[in-house]
Formats: sequence, C-alpha cells, structure tokens
Amino acid sequence: MGSTALPPTMHAWRKHKGNRNPVWEELPLPLTPATGFLVKLLASGGTIQFTSSSEFKIFFSNISLCHSDQPLLDIEDRPQFNEKYTLTPALNARGICGFNALQIVRAIGARVIISDLRQEKLDAALKLGVPAEDIVPVGKSVQDFVKENGLQGKIDTILEFLVRPGGKILCVGTLDLVNGLDMKIGIRKRLSIIFTYGGQYRDLVEVLDLIAKGVIQPQVELGKLQDFPRVLKELGEGKIKDRIALVSDLV
Repeated sequence: MGSTALPPTMHAWRKHKGNRNPVWEELPLPLTPATGFLVKLLASGGTIQFTSSSEFKIFFSNISLCHSDQPLLDIEDRPQFNEKYTLTPALNARGICGFNALQIVRAIGARVIISDLRQEKLDAALKLGVPAEDIVPVGKSVQDFVKENGLQGKIDTILEFLVRPGGKILCVGTLDLVNGLDMKIGIRKRLSIIFTYGGQYRDLVEVLDLIAKGVIQPQVELGKLQDFPRVLKELGEGKIKDRIALVSDLV
C-alpha cells in the first residue's frame, strides 16, 4: 500500500445474536500480522477489510476481475486424461456449486446425468450443451430414469442407490445438515465417501485459469454492499437464484 495512510476504522455489516436485522457499524481496522497483508475487498458479503498471513497470499496472472465462487470439485477426484470419456457421474440438486461442477465435468469430457427439483436449472443445463436425453425430468424418479435408460452399473459418482461397485459418493458443500447413507450398501459396494467444500491452492489456480479461458462461467449476481439487509431478506425468502456478490461503490 506504499506510503498511503491507513484509516483507524472501517465499516462492516454485523449480525448480532437475537437480532434478525444486520447493523452497519464502524469498527477498528484489523491489526496486520508483522509478515502479513491488509486486504481491501471490492466485492464482499460484509467485511470491507481483513488481514492475512503471508503464507496465504496468492498471485494471479492473466485473469480478469471476476466476482465468483470457486467451482467446488477436488482435482484428485477428477478422471485422468486417458479415462475421461469413460466415466459417467450423476449430478443431483444443482445449486451454484453443482452448476460450477457441471461445467468442470463437461470440460473434462465425461457424460453427466442431471437432475434437479427446479425446471429453470434443467433449462440452464440444456443451454450448456447437456443432451436432453441426459436430463432427468422434474418429478421423475432418478432410479427409474437410470433403469429406463440402461444406466445401471455405469454411474461412477452419486448417491448410494445409483453408484456402481467401487464408486464414489462426493458430497460438495452442505446439501443438508444430515445426509443419511445406508452403511450396509456402502460396505457391500466398497464405496468411497468424500466430503469437500473447497480444494487446495493448485485447485484454485486451475479453476481461475478455467474461468479466464471461459470454460467455466460462474453464475453470480451483483448487488450493492448497502443493500445487504434487503439481500439477506430475499435470500431467506428464496428469491436469490444462485450466488450474489455485494460490490463496493469503489468498483
């Protein structure tokens, strides 16, 4: 930041226990670690500035500004190049994480079976190039769809009633507080259960590169930081489609 004088305070939205309404407050500027950085966010969910240890710094090159969530798919769980066309994952309940994962899976080259409770999400998958025959209609049982289309034993990653023997159950984010799995089926099929919300440093670098190349198009709406109370209310009412980034007036 050079010789620029730092302000003693900053503003941030705070949500206090027992109060449903967020409060715009003036707070002391965070203390910066001796070997760390003070970062000012131009797009955030409420915190204008924060400090970070130097070990967490990330250098970006050839990447334009993007208010996006990291597509959440662990690199170690991706198929290798020589087998990428042979795997068939089934993607269920495509929220924002699922939409990003869908784009990654398609970029890999694998066939993906799509199901969701909302027709608009299935329409979005169709626009991305997913064939109509690989989309489970709203209201149709996924199990029945798999049987009717001869996909038994061909699904590589999904819930326990579909996945092939030796396959994987990959839980990205928090679909629900409790995810019930039949342990006997898991043991009999020798399944691997993986829980993840994000990847490692190398995952972030690769994902940002995919965004820069246009392989992944994050589904993010933009809003103003001052609108945080209204956005929070609309989020609770289910009016926010995917993710929303609240942007400072400085952008």
